[in-house]
Order: sequence, then C-alpha cells, then structure tokens
Amino acid sequence: MNKKLQVLCGLTLLCSLSGQTLAPTSGPASSPRTSVSGLAAFGDSICVGGGATTLSVDFVNLLSTQLGGSLGNYCQNGWWIEDEPTEMFVSGPALQKQALNATNIEEGGVNDGNNCAASANCVSTSQLALQTILGWRSTTNIVLPSAASSTGTWSTDGTISSCKATSTNGSTITYSITSYGSSAIGVTVRAYDGDGGTGGVTIDSVAQAGFITSGVGGASIVGGARPSVFTYFYPVSAGSHTLVVTDTSATSGSNVVSSCGVISANQKGNAAFVGSARIWSMEIIPQYNNTNPTYHASINTMKQATVTQLAGWGFNVVWAPILNSPYAGAFDAVNYINNSAVTDPDGLSCGGATSDNVHPNNCGHKEMFNALMSDFAR
Repeated sequence: MNKKLQVLCGLTLLCSLSGQTLAPTSGPASSPRTSVSGLAAFGDSICVGGGATTLSVDFVNLLSTQLGGSLGNYCQNGWWIEDEPTEMFVSGPALQKQALNATNIEEGGVNDGNNCAASANCVSTSQLALQTILGWRSTTNIVLPSAASSTGTWSTDGTISSCKATSTNGSTITYSITSYGSSAIGVTVRAYDGDGGTGGVTIDSVAQAGFITSGVGGASIVGGARPSVFTYFYPVSAGSHTLVVTDTSATSGSNVVSSCGVISANQKGNAAFVGSARIWSMEIIPQYNNTNPTYHASINTMKQATVTQLAGWGFNVVWAPILNSPYAGAFDAVNYINNSAVTDPDGLSCGGATSDNVHPNNCGHKEMFNALMSDFAR
C-alpha cells in the first residue's frame, strides 16, 4: 500500500484489508490467499490487555472483532520473547495449535527492551526464540522427531513431550525435509537456563555451525530459569535434504540436547503455501518512563531484520510497524500511555485515570489497533 494512502479503521468505520471490504459485522475477512478464520495472538501483557479498562477495548479483541472467526490469545503477563514459543509446544506438537488460515500476531519484546542491558547476549538469544514462533507459525513444512530416525539414546523430553532428548555424547537424530525454493532449514531445539548441551548439524553430509542450548555465547536464557524453544536456520537450495543433529556435549544429565523438529518455508507458488498461516510481527512500543531506549531500539531492529530474513526465505511473515505505521498519527507514546486528558478520535474514554502507567491506556490500545489495521491493508 502506498504510504500516501492513509487508512483509518475505527469501530464504526470500514477498512480495506487486502482489497476486501471489512466491517465489524461482515464476518471473516479475506486475503489474496485464502479465507481468514480468526486471530491468534502471541506475546506479553500488552496483548493480554494490560492497561485497558476492559478487554473489549484491548487491541487484540478489537482486531478479533474486525477479523471475525475465533480468537486464540496465547499471551501471558510477564513474558519475554524467549517465553513465546513454549506455548506452542508444551501440550504436544506445535501443529496442534497451528491456526491455519488465521491472522497471527506476535507482539513480544517490551520486557526484553526494558531489561536487555542485564545481558550482553540478550538480543541475539531473543532472536533464536523469535525465529521459532515466526517460522513455525508461518509454515506447514514441518518434520517432527516422531518421523525421524535416531542412533544412541533418545527419550521423550520431560518438559515438551513432542521433543526427543538425549544426554549421551554422539547420539544422532536424522530428518528428511524438502525445500521448495532457495530457502533455509530451521533446526529447533528445547532450550533451558543453565543447560550445558551442545549440538552439531550436518546437511547433506556437510557440517554446519553448531548450537548451544542455553543461549548465544553460552549465556543463560534472559528472563529466568525456565524453558524456551530456539530455532537455528541454515540456508539451503531447492530440493530434498537430509539433516543430522548430533549431541556433541559430554555425556551428562546436565548437558541435554532436545530436538523438537525441523522446518522449511512452504514458498509462494507451491500448493502447500495456500492455507499456511500468515504471522505479523509487531514493532514494540516503549513502556512509560522507558529506561533503556537503546536496547528497546535494538529489539525492534532485531525483530524487523528477522522478519525480512524469514520472508526472503519464503516464510509467510510480515513486519507490522506501530510507531511508524502508514496510519495517520501512528502511536502517541506520550499521550496514550499516561494521559487521561486526550480524546480518542471515535470518542472512546481513554481511561488514563485507571491505567497502570506502564501499558497503553484505552486510547493507546485503539491506536495500536488502528496502526495494525493500516498495516494489514498494505
């Protein structure tokens, strides 16, 4: 969409989404690929509804009303980007929660942006988790451990049952997967704070860069001692590929390598792409009195670069700017976080007096909704 064409979508206004007329009462919207069946949201307390006086004015619910269909809100208070992928895996294979034909929103990063100064590797480690949720949500070209062959000692991961884990040096697990174009294969592993597991990867018998299960540079997972799911990408050409993951760490219960599967993009132009979920990764907004603007900017830079890279490999991923959206006015990070005197364009009460002074108030959520609807219309 030409940025000169600015679209304002309110609760009572019509909006053009991918060339289709969209209104609150119109039912599911359409995209050039397939029908939209609803909204799936992943992130932290902002998309839980933090700061809004009622859930009905939370931006996720406003989007769900406009899009029609079901709402799957998997956001959690206090989450970091490292936490987001876990929701897709903890109860079984990620495909169990794959919202095919849905619009997917990934919102996380505010907590990371406010606290990354505590870890030199925070941004890079966050990227590994972000690559998981964006990659897995935007493709159906997935091979799970249950379809792989193995040598050595592997058992069901005690944290994520769809993953296969080993603590025995030299154990291997072998996957076969097809790339539909010049793309990349994502190798997904369970990660855990303090774990000493290391892995090696070969693709078609060619050694690739290895991985560390506790984060970039061996750093602990930012946000606390809890599991995450990381995806490491390796560029490949079109065709069938054989990928082997090997436990390269010393045999020890403290060095666990847990393989959760491999993925590649469906790629535009092949039949599998039709029906795959599209996921929009949102630019994060600063919280009130943000104390780490440098790291906040670093997270946004990382998020946009990750989207650009995955999209270039054929994954159905799109960047969703908020602060610099084509929407006229964009997001007012001053008035719509802690100012009850401002007036919403549609007459909505901003609820500033009841805002928690950290998250967007009612008008802030409405601004995020407007910006996203404009992004969707591109």
